[in-house]
Amino acid sequence: MAPVLKYARHNVVIRLLVSVSDSAGSFALKGLSCRLNPSALAWVNKIEVYSGPAGPFIPEEPVATVEPSAPEFTIPVNLDLPSGVRFLWFSLTLKDDAAIDGSVDLHCTGIMGASGIRYPVRESGGQFEKRIGVAVKKIGEAGVNTYRIPGLVKTDKGTLIGVYDIRYTGSGDLPGNIDVGMSRSTDGGGTW
Repeated sequence: MAPVLKYARHNVVIRLLVSVSDSAGSFALKGLSCRLNPSALAWVNKIEVYSGPAGPFIPEEPVATVEPSAPEFTIPVNLDLPSGVRFLWFSLTLKDDAAIDGSVDLHCTGIMGASGIRYPVRESGGQFEKRIGVAVKKIGEAGVNTYRIPGLVKTDKGTLIGVYDIRYTGSGDLPGNIDVGMSRSTDGGGTW
């Protein structure tokens, strides 16, 4: 289960497949019913919805944005979905004070069309709850191409020590411009 990361611009937590039949022609999407675990309300800054064809998530312009204020909410959307398969990606950003021992559990429970009819969303099996975490190092940070092969240890005094490869020019193995980096946290992983 991948965590939801503090300070990350995108944390995709839902990929919703919407199939519009050829006979329908298109579907006027007007809203998305959602449910969020109550404890996460204090930590989620905003939820953005993106639309695209089948394939990987590409963060272009969001089709909707909401700052949830209650566990159950509707995201207003004004989107015409053509016939065929489309995906909606729900990406969230966390507030800086989000607790790293917390979790986020977001569900899309229904979609609404222009007619006002609510269509339930069927969830596939799997784990939806995601722990909150911190990215110690990110791609491109300090001019580094890739950070790889992490290790983590906790000392007797509770200090966390993280180690990783610093791969300056590419993600490949030796021969390459590679160093070993180290970061430490004295607050249980909240800051590094």
